[in-house]
Amino acid sequence: MKPNWHDSIQRYADGRATPEEVDALQDAMRDDAQLRVQFLDYVNLDESLAAAAAAREEVSPVEIEFRPQEARSFSWPLSWLWRPALATGLAVWIVTLGIWLGQFESSWATVVKMESGTTIVCGGQVRAAQVGERLRPNEWMEVPADSSAQITVGGLGQILLGPEARLGRGRQVRQLELTSGFIEITAQKQRPGRPWLIRTEEAEAAVVGTKFSLATAHGRTAMRVEEGLVHLTALESGRSEDVGGGNRAYVDDDAKPEVAQTRQGSVLLLTSRIPAEAKWDRFNQLIGDKFVGSRLWQLGFRVETRHFDEVQTQDLVGRALVIVSLFEYGVGEPALERIHLAQASVPVVCLEPAAYPVLKMTGVGQGIDHGFKGGPSPVEILLPDHRLAGGLRGVSDRLFREITSWGSPGPGAVVIARLPARSDQAVLFAYESGRALVTPSGMPPELAPARRVGLFLDPFAVTQDEKEVWQLFEAAVDWCVSTEGIR
Repeated sequence: MKPNWHDSIQRYADGRATPEEVDALQDAMRDDAQLRVQFLDYVNLDESLAAAAAAREEVSPVEIEFRPQEARSFSWPLSWLWRPALATGLAVWIVTLGIWLGQFESSWATVVKMESGTTIVCGGQVRAAQVGERLRPNEWMEVPADSSAQITVGGLGQILLGPEARLGRGRQVRQLELTSGFIEITAQKQRPGRPWLIRTEEAEAAVVGTKFSLATAHGRTAMRVEEGLVHLTALESGRSEDVGGGNRAYVDDDAKPEVAQTRQGSVLLLTSRIPAEAKWDRFNQLIGDKFVGSRLWQLGFRVETRHFDEVQTQDLVGRALVIVSLFEYGVGEPALERIHLAQASVPVVCLEPAAYPVLKMTGVGQGIDHGFKGGPSPVEILLPDHRLAGGLRGVSDRLFREITSWGSPGPGAVVIARLPARSDQAVLFAYESGRALVTPSGMPPELAPARRVGLFLDPFAVTQDEKEVWQLFEAAVDWCVSTEGIR
C-alpha cells in the first residue's frame, strides 16, 4: 500500500481525517480495485487486533468517538465501523461494501435509447449496443453519422449522443471523455466542489448543474449552454471562462474560450426527398444534406430534419435557426408558404435561391431577380470585415466549381459577396432583423421578423469539403443565431 493511503486510512480510523482527505480516499477507491482490497484487509486486521486486545484485557469495548463527516453522494457506514464490534457485524458490512463497489466497477452508464448502428467498443472488440445494458469502465459508446442514442450516468444525468459521437469514462472519478461528435447533457445539480468533468482534446467542461451541448471536430470544441453554468477550460493554455445560459463558446487554439450570446433551441433542417438533377453528375442531394447537417452538429447544435412534404407550422417552435436546403422548383415553395416561414420570428439561412421569392428576400423573376448558371465562377468579397465574410478577402475562385447561383436583394439587405462586375448578382447577402424585405409594388412593406441570410452552396464544392465554403456557412449560422446587435 502506498504510504499516503496508509496514513489516510489510519487517520480515518482515528477520526482525524478532514473532509477533503475523506473525499480523496473515497474517489481513489472508486478507481483502484487493489486499493479497495487493501482497505478491507487493513480495517479487518485493525478490527481484529482491537477485538483481541479487548478480550485479553477482559474489558468491554470502549466506544470511540467518531467525528461525523459531511454528507456524501453515497453513504459509508463508518459511524460504527471503527468501534470494536462483533466479527459478524463487520463481515456483513464488508460484504455490503463489496457488493456496492462491485456495482460501481461494473458500469458507468446505462443505455436508454439508441438507433441502428450504435456500438460499444472495448479493446478493439465491437458489438451492437442494446437498450438497458450497462457500460463498463473500459467500454466506449460510438454513434455513427445520422444516428443518435441516449444514456444515463449516475450522479450526472441524461446524455444524448448525436452523430459521430464517441464517449467513454475518463481516467479520473466523475470524468467523461468525448473524443469526437456531439453530446447534449441534462445534468442534475452538482454538489459544490465536486462537479462532473467532460473532457475533449481541446477543452474540459466542469458541470455545475445545467443543460448544454458539447461537440468536438476538426481541432475545435464547441459548446452551447441552454441553462445553468459551465466552467470551460482551454487545455493548451489553461485559460478558462464561465459560460452561462444563453451563451456559446469555442475553443480551438491556445487562447481562452471565445464566448458570445446566442439564441436557444435546436436547428430545423428542411430537405427534399427528390434527388438533385441528373446534370449535377455525381452529386447526391441526400449526401449534401448530410454534410450540412454534420456541420451543424459540430457547431454544438441539436439538429432535426424535416422533408418539405411533411413539415408543419409547429415544427418552427423552439428553434434557434431554420436551414432551407436545395430543392427542385415546385417542391419547396408550397411547403414554405404553408408553414408561413417568411413571417416566422426565427432566423433563416436559405441555401436554395428558388426560395428567395417566397421568403421575400428577392423578387420573383427567375433569371432576373435570382438565377443559376453552369460552370465555375470567381466571387468578389465586398465586405471582408463583416462577420458573414468568414475571414475571406479579395476574390475567391474556390466557392463555385460546377454551378453558380445568385440573387438580387432589395435595398434593405447588405451584400457581402457578389459575382465580379455584377453589382446586381449577390452570392451572399443578408437582412438584419427589422430591415425592409422585397414586396410587390402596391403592397404594404414587410420587415424581416428575424435575421435572414441568402447563400448558395455549390454541391461539388461541398462534397469536396472545400474549406472556404464551410467558412461562409459557419459564419452565416453563427451570425444568424447571435443575439448581439439585434435591434
